Amino acid sequence: MPELRAHAWEELEKARDLFRSIIAARTGHPASALAVRVISMAFVGAAFEASLEWVRSGGKGNMIDLLKKAIDAIGFYGMLDRLGSKASSR
Repeated sequence: MPELRAHAWEELEKARDLFRSIIAARTGHPASALAVRVISMAFVGAAFEASLEWVRSGGKGNMIDLLKKAIDAIGFYGMLDRLGSKASSR
């Protein structure tokens, strides 16, 4: 079981790094910036919980709708807006 958990965490980190690079490229902030890292992991966490919810429901419903609800729940777009406004004020 520890190996499985370690592998799962590695995959979450890969997803975080992917979104971190996308957010950094779109906002002009460095990928290493704390805000970029936090927002990226928040998105990954929301996506993870949406997928768990979909599995718990037996795969019923629309996964995209669940993802939208999850990212709305964390205020993802507001986070991006605040980060983007800092980039544009430089």
